[in-house]
Amino acid sequence: MTRKGCGELDFGEAIEFAPNSTRIRRRSKAMLRTIAALLEEETSPVLLLSIEGYQAPDERRENLALERALVVKDALLELGAHPARLVPLGYDHELWPRRDATWSERRVEFDVLLGAHCPDT
Repeated sequence: MTRKGCGELDFGEAIEFAPNSTRIRRRSKAMLRTIAALLEEETSPVLLLSIEGYQAPDERRENLALERALVVKDALLELGAHPARLVPLGYDHELWPRRDATWSERRVEFDVLLGAHCPDT
């Protein structure tokens, strides 16, 4: 995770899933621990974080994107994240490309919806 500016954070890679799956891969666990630790701090720069689930067009399970977001939310809660700071969302595959302009649709990404105010300098 890197700081891009006051209140702006980059959590790195998306959490990717196998087709028709909501199982979080082992390689994503370290990223989830980092995010959860940040969200449990009282002085966290993240006041509200969206958990954005996506699914591919060939995945036929309705609401799979939202299910992925909810699974990630549950994992963050188990790791100690504050529940009031998490907003799970599910998006149709046709609506949103991946931030790096590729189309890995079986994923969850994060976005800071509300950050703490910057201190006066």
